[in-house]
Amino acid sequence: MKRNSHGINLDEGIALTTQEDFEPLYTELESEIEKNLVDWIKNSTTPVIFGGQIGCGKTTAIDHAFQVSKIRPDIVCHFDLNHINPSPLDTWLIVFLELARFSATQAYSIIIKHLPGIKEILGVSPNKWEESVNQTLLKKYSPGALTKRKKFKALLLPLLEHLPSILKTILQEIQEQMGRRIFIMASGVDKFELGTSAYISLSEPLTALASFKTLFEVNAVHLFADDPWSHHLKKIVLTASSQKWIERMLSKRLGVYAQVYKKQIPVIAAYSGGIPRQALRLLDHFIIQHKHYPDQKDAIIHSVEAVNRDFFSFA
Repeated sequence: MKRNSHGINLDEGIALTTQEDFEPLYTELESEIEKNLVDWIKNSTTPVIFGGQIGCGKTTAIDHAFQVSKIRPDIVCHFDLNHINPSPLDTWLIVFLELARFSATQAYSIIIKHLPGIKEILGVSPNKWEESVNQTLLKKYSPGALTKRKKFKALLLPLLEHLPSILKTILQEIQEQMGRRIFIMASGVDKFELGTSAYISLSEPLTALASFKTLFEVNAVHLFADDPWSHHLKKIVLTASSQKWIERMLSKRLGVYAQVYKKQIPVIAAYSGGIPRQALRLLDHFIIQHKHYPDQKDAIIHSVEAVNRDFFSFA
C-alpha cells in the first residue's frame, strides 16, 4: 500500500506488511512477545498458536517477526478466502492447493506420486502450477477458474476421509527430502466464529497441520476454546498495549501533524482500550469531527460514538 512518508497514515484495519510500511510507521512492542515469536520462528520445530484481541496488531506483529527473522513460511493457507460458510472440502482444497504451489518448485514428484490426478488439473509442467493454483483458488473469477476448482474438488472428494493421512505423508516425505522442517502458516482462522459449521469445517485440516511447524493466527476467544487441534499447543498471546505505546503509535501515524494534535493524542489513546485499530479509528473520526465541533470535548464524544457505531462493521 502507498504510504505517506511525511503526512497522516490512518488506513485503519490494514496491517503493516512491507519494509515501506515498517520504516515510518512500526512501533516496537513493549513486551517480549515479538522476541518470543521471532525465537519460535528461528528455533522451534513444533506448532504455536499466536492470538490476541481483534485489532490488537496480530498480523502486523507476525509480518514484522518475519522481517526480523528473515524467515517466511514455506506454505501459507488463507482459510478466509471466498467462502462465508466453507465446507470441509473447501478448507481441504485450500490446504492442498497451497501444498501444490510449494511442491511445484520443491517436491513435484512427491505430490504427483500421492495425487496423480493433479497434473490433469494444474498442468503437466510445474511451471504452470503457480497460475493454476491462483485460478483454482478463484483469485480472479472466470469460467476456466470455476472449472479447475470443480475438477480439483472432484479429485479430493473420494479421498476426503483419507486427506489427513495423505497430507501428513506428503509433508513428511518433503521434509525428509529437504532435510529440514517445513514452516506453515494457518492464516484467517481468526475470522471464524467458534461453534459455527464454518469453524467446525476447519477442525480436521488444523489438526493435521498441528503435527508440523505451523503458526496459527487466532483471536483471543480461540485461545480458550477446547478444540481437539489446539489442546496441547504452545500459545503466544498479544495483549492490549499501554496508553503510552498507543500515544507513540498515533504520533507516528500523524507524521508532521503530530505536533498539531499533541494535546489530543493522550485523550484519544485513553479511550482506545489499548487496541491499536480502535485508536486509529478514534483518531480518524476525531479529525473529521473536530471540523464540525471546535470544542475538543464535543469532538471526542462524537468520535467515541462513531467508533461504537461502526465497530461491528469493521471488526
